[in-house]
Amino acid sequence: MEFLSGEEIYDRLMVNDIPAAKNSVLIVTALAKQTIIERERGEFVPFAKLASDLAKKGVKIFLLLAGRPSRPFIMSLRQHRTIFQGLEIRICVRNHMKIVLIDGSRMYLGSANLTGAGMGHKGANRRNFEFGILTENRQFIKDVSQIVLQIWEGRHCATCRSRSYCERERREFEAALNGEFTKK
Repeated sequence: MEFLSGEEIYDRLMVNDIPAAKNSVLIVTALAKQTIIERERGEFVPFAKLASDLAKKGVKIFLLLAGRPSRPFIMSLRQHRTIFQGLEIRICVRNHMKIVLIDGSRMYLGSANLTGAGMGHKGANRRNFEFGILTENRQFIKDVSQIVLQIWEGRHCATCRSRSYCERERREFEAALNGEFTKK
């Protein structure tokens, strides 16, 4: 188990581990905003470009969000439409977890959202104060994955009092991906 903080989260997840994924990347986050990544020296791309490149290689991308992402994030997804080949999205407004699971065997669990100031390339004086752990502990990953799977499959939806919000956010997100933006 490894402790990560600040820019280490960006370096390990966005620069090294996510781009190296072979099969799948699951990102569970409460907030998704435009997230910029430095791919090669001086080449800055949005997260959607990274995800699109992974999708072209057959890597599945799973996003569990608490609500509709920011407009720039959505516009970036639309620009890099190849991502849709391997992208699955669920929305649960009660989600506040921040997890990145790569190939089912390496997991980040911490405080950083999928935002520039959380996991993205922001300067040291603009970055949020974040920390988390990176682990390959199979039992720990299994325990966390079981909770995420319950939410992903909607096992709590039937009795959830927030269900209508999730459905509205999902519809508005799908509409936004098709260019139909509503005020948020």
